[in-house]
Amino acid sequence: MSFAQPLMLLGLLGATLPILIHLINRRRPRKQPFPAMQLLLQSVQRVERRWRIRRFVLLAMRVLLLAALALAAARPLLGTDQGRGEGLSRQGPERLALVIDASLSMRARFDGRSSFSRAVDRARGWIERLGPEDQALLVFTGSPPRIPIARPTADRGRLMGTLVDASPGWRPDRLAEAVTVAAESLGRQETEEEAGPLPPARVVVFSDLARPAFEGAASLLVPGSDRPAALEVVDVLAGVPPETRRNYAIVGARAEVVPGEVARTIQTEVRIQSYDMETEAEARPRVVRLVEGDRVLEEGTAEVAAAALTQKSLPHPFEADGYHSVQVELEPDTLREDDVFFLPVEVTKRIRVLLVDGDPSGVAKEDEVFYFERAFRAGASDQPAPVTVSSDDLSRTDLEPYDVVVLAGVPTLSRVEAERIVRFVENGGGLLITVAEGLDLGAYATGLGPVLPRELRGFKTQRRKALRFDKPKLDHPVLEIFGGEALEGLLSTQTKTFMLLQPGKVPMKTLLSFEGGAPALVVHETQKGKVALLTTSIDRDLSDLPIRPSFVPLVRQLVLFLGDAIHESRLSRTSVGEAVDLEVPPGATQLEIVAPSGAATVFRQPELASAGEAVRFSATDVPGHYRARAAFGGELVDLDRASFAVNVDPVESDLRPFEVAEAEAILRGETAVSETEPSTAGTRRTRRLDARTLAGILLLMMGLAFVVESALTAVRTGR
Repeated sequence: MSFAQPLMLLGLLGATLPILIHLINRRRPRKQPFPAMQLLLQSVQRVERRWRIRRFVLLAMRVLLLAALALAAARPLLGTDQGRGEGLSRQGPERLALVIDASLSMRARFDGRSSFSRAVDRARGWIERLGPEDQALLVFTGSPPRIPIARPTADRGRLMGTLVDASPGWRPDRLAEAVTVAAESLGRQETEEEAGPLPPARVVVFSDLARPAFEGAASLLVPGSDRPAALEVVDVLAGVPPETRRNYAIVGARAEVVPGEVARTIQTEVRIQSYDMETEAEARPRVVRLVEGDRVLEEGTAEVAAAALTQKSLPHPFEADGYHSVQVELEPDTLREDDVFFLPVEVTKRIRVLLVDGDPSGVAKEDEVFYFERAFRAGASDQPAPVTVSSDDLSRTDLEPYDVVVLAGVPTLSRVEAERIVRFVENGGGLLITVAEGLDLGAYATGLGPVLPRELRGFKTQRRKALRFDKPKLDHPVLEIFGGEALEGLLSTQTKTFMLLQPGKVPMKTLLSFEGGAPALVVHETQKGKVALLTTSIDRDLSDLPIRPSFVPLVRQLVLFLGDAIHESRLSRTSVGEAVDLEVPPGATQLEIVAPSGAATVFRQPELASAGEAVRFSATDVPGHYRARAAFGGELVDLDRASFAVNVDPVESDLRPFEVAEAEAILRGETAVSETEPSTAGTRRTRRLDARTLAGILLLMMGLAFVVESALTAVRTGR
């Protein structure tokens, strides 16, 4: 046992007053032999023996009453961990660092109040009970931790004002870092001129004890002090039933085109995680919605099993092509912030394809475009069928109605035809070039030079062993769908003859190479249009690619990419606080990112010029949709392909708590101890009786003492 105010134990001396008064008032009669009074004296002695016990009880009640008052004033401290937060536990001045957990989990609400507001209330109580010589500072978790007041201060008003403006964050935080910073800050003097030994230091952590925040040990060393700071952890949710901490979270979502369905049909795959302390509990239904703005697009119910991951599909046919800012919403629960997942959806537009057949044939399977046509119809059944013309008819075909032109082994191009194709690409069209033996390399170099990724050099034939594809760029939209067996099927393609490319300075991306490093599939993006070059044929003359199962999705992805119907989505890889690298559009004089709050971050020409191909945007402080806009010498225009979404990290969705002793042990770097084991860190861990409990005990003792005293005095008076 220890006492917060041990000097008040001097009040126990007052408990001796009834004893002294009793001794003073005790009178011994002078003995005087008187035979006639012997019988009377014997009677008095019998009565006196009975009253002696009553006087002793009366004396004990009075001593007990005064001793209880003295003990209450001394504020006894008992036990180890429970019931803290009502005051200070050391004699004399003390330096306190109040660390408040401001991580995402502290936004969880119980009985209408958030964990963070409970933590603020508990910290406010500590500040109100500061002694006249005590000093304190506040530390909020974050990366890095936030310290509104750099040095400990005795100004309660200033500390209270800091709490009024406090709010929780949106990301996972680690308490160890905040505790370390708090201990270091306790070594700072309020003024630079101060010197001398520091008073005892203590770090008090206010947290919901959710497990993700307790990773790693903290340092409790206080600069300028020969002893570490004491550590106390306060469970701000003490008394909240464990079953109410059950939480469900959307941990991921992905939007995909549904081939073969109605045009513009997007299927959203939602992953829902249950964090349930009752692992044997039955599955519970949760309502899931797909929302755009204020409009609910789709709604369904997912049966979510306890402590399990559940997937739910929500297909929806969109009315318009292009970019849609949608979000998936889960039925709200304890932590509402992880019940929303923001998802930018690129709805595939209708791609009109002109297929130029460079080698028509009366035998279907010998036609240059035979495999391409069938692969496109199978892999892009939600798209209109391509229009096929011969190379002789190209000059008489209007290119304006089309989004993508495919030159399938076209042997040569006239100057007029080449100029029309170049204008088509420069105006935003997509061009796919495949090669065949007999190509007029000079005509291609002269006519399509402005848009060709590289000049064609000549064919190379493998006489012994066919080459396989190598080094796929799987992060590119064309190849991002390949994985596992599909990727193995693509890379196992056998190619005997392919086109070599001349070195050049035009920027291009090599999506596939042959063994040995020669490019197999390259893409080049101009300011508006896109060009892809496959350095082998799309019939079986030079390669077996057309009969590979991977040919179907490859054709689809190429056409959609060239038609600007798919792009690289950053959604699933961006969490709150993570930086995003944004490509600088060619010719852009200004790039602007608009946050969900409406605040805009502007990158102007000097910054864009020094950044090169990409700028880094790091102001992803809140979840939501971030829109990108750019100026090319005039007004700002929307950049759908650069827009992205930011979501909360689901690691904070696990609200299952540690015990107080476990949490303290982790922060100290110790093995977790039970509630009854003493601390081994050299820091005294104390528990003060709850003020209300102590008041009730004292009132009961005082009432009992008065009742007994009244009863005894009343009996004596009556006699």
